[in-house]
Amino acid sequence: MKKVLVHVGYPKAASTTLQNGLFLDLHKQKLINFLGRAFESRYFGALDSKSKFKGWFKAVIKDRHDLDPPAPLSDSLVNVLSEGLFMMNERHGAGFMTPGQLRSYFSSRADQLDVLLVLRAQSNLVPSYYVQNYRRFQQTTFEAFVEYNSARQWAGEGKVFNFRDVARAFAATLGKQHVHLLLFEDFVQDRPYFSTALGEIMQLPRERILANLGEGHMNRTPREEGVLLVRKLDKRSWRHHAIKLLGRFNLGESLKIKLPPISAEQKQAIFEVFKGSNEELAAEFSLDRERMRRYRYF
Repeated sequence: MKKVLVHVGYPKAASTTLQNGLFLDLHKQKLINFLGRAFESRYFGALDSKSKFKGWFKAVIKDRHDLDPPAPLSDSLVNVLSEGLFMMNERHGAGFMTPGQLRSYFSSRADQLDVLLVLRAQSNLVPSYYVQNYRRFQQTTFEAFVEYNSARQWAGEGKVFNFRDVARAFAATLGKQHVHLLLFEDFVQDRPYFSTALGEIMQLPRERILANLGEGHMNRTPREEGVLLVRKLDKRSWRHHAIKLLGRFNLGESLKIKLPPISAEQKQAIFEVFKGSNEELAAEFSLDRERMRRYRYF
């Protein structure tokens, strides 16, 4: 029986740590069949290059079925695909496209298709997302970014932060029993609990998950003297090229974009936007309400 588990990763929610650590280690131990990971980080996969993996991804979202998976699917091991671009691609369009795209692609190739979403409380996720993707936004302050999305009722790109709507979209397409939700905060604060839950999803003993989860190096938003550093810039911009050139002589620091830290009031405003839908999510998908309350989902 061919089972595919797709980790549709949110940015700043341990995606890179899981890809570059846990999934790769389990694959090397022949405990899972790891099909690949985000090509913007260190590449792993049966394909020859990042560009070929990117080509496969583009084919899937365009409902082209002529390209085979990045690696042959296993009958005996869980086939794991971890790709954050599926979530990032949802910023386009009004509805959620990924559930249908994945079902369409894998329906003739796999006997079972499950998805894994690792959630992170929006009051922390949204600010991190803004800093990481700052180069793309016209809003030059976080306050303006929040005001812009609030005016649009968090539609468009902002719709991915309504976890209830995202989970519902996958459940409507794949069935609720095939949608698995874990909390980033458990990954950080209670790894045995996180490992137990993930082990059940991946059909592996908790000890196997926990042993390979390790401490992990979290890809945190850099802080320097009370500011947030924007690391990803438009590669076509003068600033990017100047920093790259002057960095050879340790002279590029002054050109880096530095944003003020997100205030407690700004985080509270984000919390207020999503707390109601998070409560509905917990009820509909039988999530641990006490843990979600502790982690400030509602």
